[in-house]
Amino acid sequence: MITEVAVALTAFNNLRQLTTALVSAKSEIDRQEAAISFQNALLDLQGRIFESQTAQATLQERIAALESELARHKNWSKERDRYSLQEVETGAFVYRLKPEAANGEAVHNLCPQCFEDEVKSILQFLGKHGMRNKHGCNRCNTVVMG
Repeated sequence: MITEVAVALTAFNNLRQLTTALVSAKSEIDRQEAAISFQNALLDLQGRIFESQTAQATLQERIAALESELARHKNWSKERDRYSLQEVETGAFVYRLKPEAANGEAVHNLCPQCFEDEVKSILQFLGKHGMRNKHGCNRCNTVVMG
């Protein structure tokens, strides 16, 4: 960005010098040559201003995207704190809503794989498998027995 400003200032100084040359030109040919040089320098300056504006717009879009991502991570951090990792059976883990953080929601279990991907996906009861309950994730197809 600083480079673009420096180049624009240089182009602006060139315009100023060309304006002086245009005013002090003695013959019509000198004036026409100075006018053509002035127009070329003006077009160059306009192009550099456009490039600078485009770069600034790109940076503003990037800043907005990063701010949005930061807000999403902050929100997820708050949501993550509402759950705790629970072992439902030897080697079988889920993220369970803490009763004190339920805020009227039914206590439920979330898929551990999706939770690590910062996605809440409630494990659904799929039936019994012998004496054990079988729960599955509709998003990633993880199955938890417990």
